[in-house]
Amino acid sequence: MTRPTAVKTTAMVVAATALLMSAGCAPPGAVPPMPVDKIDAMTLVALTLPLRVAEQKEPAGVQMQIFFYTTNPAGQPESATISGNLEMIMFEDAISPEDMSATRPFRTWTFTPQQLSGLLRKSMGLWCYHLPLEWGSNLPASNVVTVIARYVPQGRPPMYSSPATIVP
Repeated sequence: MTRPTAVKTTAMVVAATALLMSAGCAPPGAVPPMPVDKIDAMTLVALTLPLRVAEQKEPAGVQMQIFFYTTNPAGQPESATISGNLEMIMFEDAISPEDMSATRPFRTWTFTPQQLSGLLRKSMGLWCYHLPLEWGSNLPASNVVTVIARYVPQGRPPMYSSPATIVP
């Protein structure tokens, strides 16, 4: 294939892809599922690299990913996105689930559905929200933090993730 033909072919492929995507067609899995209120499960994952600020030696926060799942008619889990608020609750130190209700959180972040749409990513073939949890200059007193997610759907009781204990 000569150079002008290769450039022309590439331009046609790009144009066709743009046309298909603007018409609502995309490669399989490229479009996230519609947000839902009811989910069946969630998985909270702490990413290994803490958030850092160039002028600061200490970590400026932690990075989390959260995956939501629904169950399809065949009983299989499917990746889901949510339509309610998501709260990320951080505690200083390693806190057991039993002690969380009696322990004051170090910090709470609330993400609206609009904010979450900008944090949606695909990881390991599944849709998830990538959440940078920054504490800024208000550093935790402990070198260990525990994070739990609370999904607050409209008209339904909140759901909680399992806690993730992190050494930032």
